[in-house]
Amino acid sequence: MVNQDLLSEYTARNPVALEQLVNEHNVEIFQYPQDVLNALKQISDEVVLELANENAESREIYDSYSQFLAGSRKWSGLSERAYLNARDAST
Repeated sequence: MVNQDLLSEYTARNPVALEQLVNEHNVEIFQYPQDVLNALKQISDEVVLELANENAESREIYDSYSQFLAGSRKWSGLSERAYLNARDAST
């Protein structure tokens, strides 16, 4: 319950904080270039897989996480991502 409370509070306050950073402190927001993100993902995947192959417990954790991530991606596509896409399309 505490986790959900904190997540909700940060989700509610982040847009206000972003506006402050941009409008009061002249912070410019940039996204990393896609080629940088792709390279970082590739390196991260390699390191995590290397760690997973070190021992049976690490492999079990890696496999469990991978299954969770696959399910989360499916769910997000039907829930949060779909909702945001629908909202963006109507504006």
